[in-house]
Formats: sequence, C-alpha cells, structure tokens
Amino acid sequence: MRLLPPAHARRTLTRGTRAAVVLTAVTVAASGLLPQGTPGSAPSAAAAYCTAASGENGWTPASTGSRRTLGGAATCTEAVTRTVVLPTSTATTSPAPTATPTATATATPTATATSSPTATTATSGTLAPAPGTGTARSTGTTFADGTVRTVFTLDRLPSSGALYLAGHLRMTGTSTGYRPRVKVLPDGSVRLDVRQVVGGVEKPVGTEVAVPLTVRPGVAFAFEASVSGGSSTVVRSRAWAAGATAPAWQLSTTQSTGATTGSGDSGLFAYLSTTSTPVAAAYRDLTATATTTATPTPTPTTTTPTTTPTSTPTSTPTPTPTPTPTPTVWTPGAVKPDLSNTGVPAGTQLKVHHGDITVTTPGTVIDGLDIRGFLRIDAADVVVRRSIVRGGPAVRVEGVITLRSKARNVLIEDTEVYPSQPSVMLDGIKGANFTARRVHVHGGVDNIKVHGSNVRIEGSYLHAQHYYSSDPLQNGGPTHNDALQVLGGDDIVVIGNTLDSRRELNAALQVTQDYAPVTRMEFSRNWADGGGCTTNLNHKKLADLYGVTMRDNVFGRATRYGNCAIILTTKAYPTLSGNRYTDGAAVTVKYMAPTS
Repeated sequence: MRLLPPAHARRTLTRGTRAAVVLTAVTVAASGLLPQGTPGSAPSAAAAYCTAASGENGWTPASTGSRRTLGGAATCTEAVTRTVVLPTSTATTSPAPTATPTATATATPTATATSSPTATTATSGTLAPAPGTGTARSTGTTFADGTVRTVFTLDRLPSSGALYLAGHLRMTGTSTGYRPRVKVLPDGSVRLDVRQVVGGVEKPVGTEVAVPLTVRPGVAFAFEASVSGGSSTVVRSRAWAAGATAPAWQLSTTQSTGATTGSGDSGLFAYLSTTSTPVAAAYRDLTATATTTATPTPTPTTTTPTTTPTSTPTSTPTPTPTPTPTPTVWTPGAVKPDLSNTGVPAGTQLKVHHGDITVTTPGTVIDGLDIRGFLRIDAADVVVRRSIVRGGPAVRVEGVITLRSKARNVLIEDTEVYPSQPSVMLDGIKGANFTARRVHVHGGVDNIKVHGSNVRIEGSYLHAQHYYSSDPLQNGGPTHNDALQVLGGDDIVVIGNTLDSRRELNAALQVTQDYAPVTRMEFSRNWADGGGCTTNLNHKKLADLYGVTMRDNVFGRATRYGNCAIILTTKAYPTLSGNRYTDGAAVTVKYMAPTS
C-alpha cells in the first residue's frame, strides 16, 4: 500500500482559445487609481472567490493595512505624473552694514575648491560575448575622475573558465585605459581585479581579491568602479547583492608608474573564456558620474575701510539637512513570509487593466497594474512588480502567470497572483526562467509549477490551493494539490519562503521528474507545513534523483500522516542537514515506493 496518492500526471488538456491583448510597450507604469485597498466595486467573481476561499480554505482576506487586499479598486480618471527634479545649489548673501570709514586694512587672500559631479542617464542592455571574445558598451560620458555603476543579471554561469565583467574607465576606444573587472567563476564565486589596457593588450595592476558574493542565474548583483588621480592613479571597485547596502570599496589599487592619465570614455566590457558555453549578462541602471574639481579662484587684495557699524545684521541660520535613511537589507530566510510582507505594498496605487496581456517585447516593465486577466510572458528581461494578476475564465490548462518558451531572466516581485475565477485547469505561476521575490500566491491547483531551469523563489508566501474532488487530468480522481511542484529542471533555488498545504492535500513541495531530471535544486531556510507529507521527492520515471539539497528548513506537524516532514522514494538521494520541526526536534525521513 502506498503512503501517498500518485504524484501529478501531466496536465495537457486544452479547451478552446481566448483573445489576448499583446503588450508591446517597453514600460507600463502606474497611474490614475485609488490606493490599493480603497473601497470600490469589486467584481462579483472576486467577491465569490473571497467567500469561497474563506469557507473552503479557512482564509480571510487581509485588511487594508496589510500588503495585499482582495477585491477590486475603483477606477479614477486623474493620471499620476512623476517628475524627477535634479537638485541645484543656491547662495544667499547678507546685506553689508552701513559704515563710516576711518582707516585702511589689507585682507588676506583665500581660495575655495568645490566638487561638481555630472552624470549620464541610467541605461540598460545585454552583454553577450561569444566564447573567446569581448564586447563593450559606452555610456557616452568622458572623464578623468569618476565612477561607473550598474546592476548585472546572468542567464547562466560559465561552464568553465570565467566570465569577466568590467567597467571601462579613461578608455580610448578599446585600446587604452582601465578595466576594473568582476570575475565570475563556474561555481558562482566572485573575484575582483584591475587590468590596464595599453595598445589593446591587458596587463594586471595590483592583486586579485575574493569578495563575499555568490552569483546565481537570474539573481541581480550590483557593481561599481571608480578612477581618480593623475600620475598616481587609484582604481577602486566593489560588487554586492542588488538591493543590499553597498559595502566599502573591496578593491583599491594604486598605480604610480606608467599610469593612464587624462580624460577618456566610460562604459562596460565583457569577456567570456574560450572553453565556456555562451553566457548573457543583462545590465540595468547603468550610470557614469564624472567628478571634476573647479580651479580655486583667490580673493584679490583689497583696501577695506574700518567700519563702525550702525546696525547689526540678523544672520539666517543654516537649516540642518535631513539625514538619508539607511536602506533596509532584505535577506530571504530572516523573516517568515506572510500577508504583511509579501504581495503589493500597502498604499501602492494601481491601474486596472481589463483583459489578458501577452508580453513579447524584451525588457518590458509592468509596474502598478491590477490585471483582470491572464499574464503570458514570451520575452526576455521582463519585470513585473507591485501588481495584482487575477486571471479570468479558464479556457486551457495554464497559469495565471505563464512563462512561455522565449521567457528568460524574468523577475516577478512584490506581486499578488491568484485565480479570481478558480478552475481545475489553473495554477498560479507556471513555467521556468524566472525569479519570484516577495510574491503572494494563493489559489490554483498548484501555487507555483516549475517545469524547466533557472528558477529562484525567495521570500514568498504560497498557500490556499484549490481542491477539487474530480479532476479530469487525474482520470476523474481528486486534484493533487501542492504549494510548489517541480517537474524537472536545473539550477532551481527555493529559499526563505512559507509553503502551506492543508493536511488533506498532497504536499507543500512535490519534486518529480516528469519532464526532465531535477539537478542542482536547493530548498533551504523555508517554513513548510501540511499535506500528506510536507515534502515529497519522487525519482518517478528516471533511474534516480540525486540533485536536491534540503537544509535548515522549519517544518510544522499538521500532516495527514504523523510527523511526515520529508518522504522519499527509495532511489531519491537528497543532501539533508539542519532540518527541524517548530519545536526544535530533528526531522526524520520516511520512505515510500515510487509512483509511475
């Protein structure tokens, strides 16, 4: 007798078609709506779902003060316009007092030096050098002293050798200047060094240093490099996780002999080792900031009469500047995800979009939308943030958000996903090549279904799956609901999430190999509970399952089978460490026969 029902079969049922709106604009931004959670006329389907979810799942929609609120927001007609104003400095002089001259004096000359920065507008793009070649991008800004800063995201790690990503400083074409480099190795570790380019040939300047950063496909990291000085030139660089506070300069190299001086071009450069498979490095928020020092102007010698003031001017106090708050460093796994810290941040203004959206333009950004339809992504470098995606009537097996074949390096963050019109054919998020960060997914047969590589799910809340007693995709049997199911793929990271499944459902995490082997999968620092057993690893149709690591997870005991946090088939061989129950007790593993 098997301990659990068979795992999910492939869901390939298709029923009809539905017209879609194709989104070709590069950016869709928020405008013209009430803040999320403002009372409005919710669609009847959403209201019905709210009632059904409360009764069926024991889940009640959050109040306005939480990060997500179920229900419709009323549409406004007044658009929101955002204007960026660059600061300028002004000087105010006090009036001189009325005076009677009596004598002469000589003033001492003084000089004042000021720093005047100029910067380029942020840009984005992709560096994709063929193995054994380099490629460069110019910002169009030249300087002698200044910085280059950007955020990189790789589609994969180099298979051998290294990928070198560099700033271009004081460059003349690609033949002369400095290249402070980020060296990314096949295991994701990072080193920094500096190369001086002379006559098109690189030579090392200073030593290489390792930094506390591990690069993963689809996960952004920031890079900054600077150059300053003349005959003694200083080149600095640093690399860190995007969204975290920038560290102090991690590499500082001084060249006192043979330095490249004077102004030159700025930008980026990438080189990929000859033995590696191709790697694409997307960059965004690329800026170059030049810092110039104004020539001091001495105050001339003047003859100034000694004065007897007739009045004392009132001085205007200099206002104390408002301190800049220190950014909060967000680390997945540090705080348990729930309704308060996932989904759309409270107070976000949303614009309602009625109908489906299909994204086919690379680099599209969807920000602040309430999508009353399905979102289908079929392009690279797409960003979805601070939005709600509700789906619509089911006409085929798909996700409320579906990643199609051309989707690469997709980021979904601070977003809520749920089917407002539930169906046995609908999941929450479905596909591969994406990062889900602080996402609130509820409803659907499975909250997230992964069938492919390069996936990262972090700091998200997955719960309240929809159960059906009869599922045509399960030969008329009940649905096999999971918070997360992985059907195959490489380089899958699930870290710092809450995964809840009711005890009558299948699992919080189900790993099978229906579509492909599962390799390099990490499941760590999560909170998981429910299901027959909470996590279920099944080597399924393949000879074995080796590629899963599970460590430092916290499990509840609300399982259908007692104390069943982890269950494995006899040929599933995960790496396990540090897994415990909420009361601190160590987790023990149970075994079962494989399902076909």
